[in-house]
Amino acid sequence: MSAGPGDPLGLLHHPFALFARPASARDLENTARGTRHGRETVVADYWYAPTSDAARDDYRRFVCVIDAPRTSWPDISVMPRNLASVVKDAVGLHDVDVESERFNRAFEVRTSDRRFASALLDARMIEWLLLQAPGFGFDVVAGRLMVFEPRRAPSIDDVDRALRRFDGFLTHVPAVLSSLFPDPAPASATPPP
Repeated sequence: MSAGPGDPLGLLHHPFALFARPASARDLENTARGTRHGRETVVADYWYAPTSDAARDDYRRFVCVIDAPRTSWPDISVMPRNLASVVKDAVGLHDVDVESERFNRAFEVRTSDRRFASALLDARMIEWLLLQAPGFGFDVVAGRLMVFEPRRAPSIDDVDRALRRFDGFLTHVPAVLSSLFPDPAPASATPPP
């Protein structure tokens, strides 16, 4: 992957729910882009500050992994409850509850297509999501998948962990999704923004 400072791809202009969270300041510090497993992939260090109080270190930092669009995937946001409550109205999607009360307490699901949410969030995916570190979540906007997790320390380990978590997410996507929502484009046809 080739890396550089800032947001050369204009990712902050995409309506991912994480980026819609109210903040006094926000930025992408670093962005890396390359091909992984035959798909264009972007890794970005995102931060935001909820307040403008210079005396407080209230920065929230995330590592975000975004890959090439899956054109058939409708918009969905699966956010940890502590992040979701503030962006609830900002993303313009409908609330969905799943059969797991434990999952519903941990995550808020918002989607433009309840059938897609139901197919994606099967029992295996739900269990895997519940096992992830607090603050983990994902968005699909215009077919682009973004998996994010809190950055623990500025190190390469955060990026490696985020890429492993992204790969783990993809391995838990139910096989039935490809027949219910087939993607007509080849996997690497269109790179992320």
